[in-house]
Amino acid sequence: MSSWKHVPKRTATIKRKARPLFVGLVLLLGSVWLAACGGNTTPPSVVKVEIEQPDQTLMVGATVNLTAKVTVLGGASTAVTWSTSASDVASVSAAGLVTAQAPGTATITATSVGKPTRTDTVSVTVIADDDEPPTIVSFTATPATIESGESSTLAWQVTGSTAGIAITAGDATVQDGLEATGDLVVTPAATTEYTLTVTPEGDGEPVVATVTVTVTVVPDQPAISSFTGTVAPGSQAALSWAAVNATSLELFAVNPSDAEDVLSLGTYLGTDTGATVALPDSAHQAFRLDATGPGGEASAPLAPLANVVLNESDYEVYYLVGGGWAEPPIPGSFRYVLEAATPGSVIGFASDVQEIVVYGVDLFPLDPDHVVDSHVIIRTDVTISGPVGAPVTLRGQSAWQPGDPGEAYTYGSRVVYVPQAVTATLENLVITGGTFIYFGSGIHNAGTLTVRNSVITDNRAFGSGGGIYNVLGATLTLENSTISDNQAVTLDEEIDKEWHIRDSAAAVTFPGINGWGGGLQNEGTATLIDTVVENNRSRQSGGGIYNGGAMTISGNSNITGNSADRVADYTVQDPSDFSAGGGISNVGTLIMTGGAITQNFAVDQGAGLYHFQNAITTLTDVTITDNAAGLPSAVPPIVGYGGGIMQHYYDGEEDHLTLTGGVLAGNTPQNILTNPNGPRPLGGAAAGTVDEAARPLGLRIEGFKLR
Repeated sequence: MSSWKHVPKRTATIKRKARPLFVGLVLLLGSVWLAACGGNTTPPSVVKVEIEQPDQTLMVGATVNLTAKVTVLGGASTAVTWSTSASDVASVSAAGLVTAQAPGTATITATSVGKPTRTDTVSVTVIADDDEPPTIVSFTATPATIESGESSTLAWQVTGSTAGIAITAGDATVQDGLEATGDLVVTPAATTEYTLTVTPEGDGEPVVATVTVTVTVVPDQPAISSFTGTVAPGSQAALSWAAVNATSLELFAVNPSDAEDVLSLGTYLGTDTGATVALPDSAHQAFRLDATGPGGEASAPLAPLANVVLNESDYEVYYLVGGGWAEPPIPGSFRYVLEAATPGSVIGFASDVQEIVVYGVDLFPLDPDHVVDSHVIIRTDVTISGPVGAPVTLRGQSAWQPGDPGEAYTYGSRVVYVPQAVTATLENLVITGGTFIYFGSGIHNAGTLTVRNSVITDNRAFGSGGGIYNVLGATLTLENSTISDNQAVTLDEEIDKEWHIRDSAAAVTFPGINGWGGGLQNEGTATLIDTVVENNRSRQSGGGIYNGGAMTISGNSNITGNSADRVADYTVQDPSDFSAGGGISNVGTLIMTGGAITQNFAVDQGAGLYHFQNAITTLTDVTITDNAAGLPSAVPPIVGYGGGIMQHYYDGEEDHLTLTGGVLAGNTPQNILTNPNGPRPLGGAAAGTVDEAARPLGLRIEGFKLR
């Protein structure tokens, strides 16, 4: 039989080798010594590094000492090392001394010595001395590539002395008057190169840098690659654009101060490339074009156009009191826009500008001793064009102000003066209110002037050209216009009266009896096409027109209702007070084709037409009716001659008046057409030998022999 015996479990025992007593003692003493000497076998744990100075801006050569605070566990301290991202811009020493080297930006970093490593940074911007030429440190676009309709930010940094900083895109100014450092958000419709131009102080060439923003077009996404405009005749905006992937376009007028305040100007096909629209009101002078297509929408802005008159306010450009001073210019006013216009410009008017009162005088020097004054002086080649069918009124007005002297002091002038060598066009305007001037109270033209679809009315000159005076050597063209209710008259009470221009101590007078060309006096070259001259008045001659130059009248032009009427009570007080040529007085060369001379009046001679001495007059298919010369109701009665035409001539000039076709009838009195006894001697009369029944109506030919 087997026997079973329980064996107890053993416990394992590890026996350490005994360390000699002197070794333990050495270790203990070493620890005590290290502690006493400040030693630590474990490096401190760094929590944070803080540079104690903010970002710095230094001029080249300047220095700044940076210090750093290091925070560690247990309050212990540790050192830092210094480094720079751009040693050519700013260097840094082991002690944290930063020295500015050259314009630019550097990042200075403090790094802890302990573990784990901690850092802190500051930015140091180095700029050039103000007296140094400008430098473009940077010019960037972020992002440089965008999709159509997205935006990019242009950023720049410039150092040195500058007179101006601007960003352009092609010929267009994106923004000017910029600061040395800044950014600008742009939304180009197509890939665009932007140019940063820095103009130095004083002499020196501008410094430029360019950056390109690339615009990618999403397939089928509408895009507007260009949108431009100019002012066009008739106070219109001629706009043009280029759009792709558009099925429809809509044009808006935008309030520049509130982009949400818009007026729809019209809708267009996606294939259209432009439109001409009436200039909007003064509050909506910017434009926006929206495109819609299968891939979405696109939009393009257009800044307000130049050369648009935005308000009816005016300012006086010259004032004689105190030796001459000008009121501050009013931006957007007519004079302001006219002064700023470049040659060839078209000046238009916002739709809510209907009448401009121009007052005071401007002065144009003819030579060192003579000036011409006018409310408005057109100094450059421009077209001034109001809206078609709604003309803008330019109204001359005296500049008299409370406190100014009155009575014999005058403050008026003509409305418009065009100097020699200037080519100008006036369209869709009313010129009125010119007064107290000798030549040309509405318009005085010494250059090349076209007046189209306009009215010259209610102006008065003391001497010549109540409505318009066209000087020798000047060229005037009138198309589809009206000259009405103007006067070339010196009133009886004004003869030899002393006047003072503004506060001038020296008096002037307009001596004698004056008044030629109530509507128009021409001494240069004048062409009238489809133009009406009506209800004008002169004291001496040419109630409607006085022509001393070369004049052509054609189309449906009518000379009607004008008068040469001596002004007063028709009692001759002076041999020179003689009124002739109620409609036209011609002492030059006149060619008139078509049209009519009707219902004009002259106190003495030539109610319709007065042809004087060696003038040349050619009338073809002209209707001359219902004109009247003389005034039987006067006391004593005034006998008139040549109700239709009065011709004065010397021997050999009988054929200088040529009439072909037309109508000559219904004029009074019935004066002789031909005299069988030959030319009448000066002061002689042979009318009694002529058969009165043979006298045609309205034409008197009276010859004078040379002596």
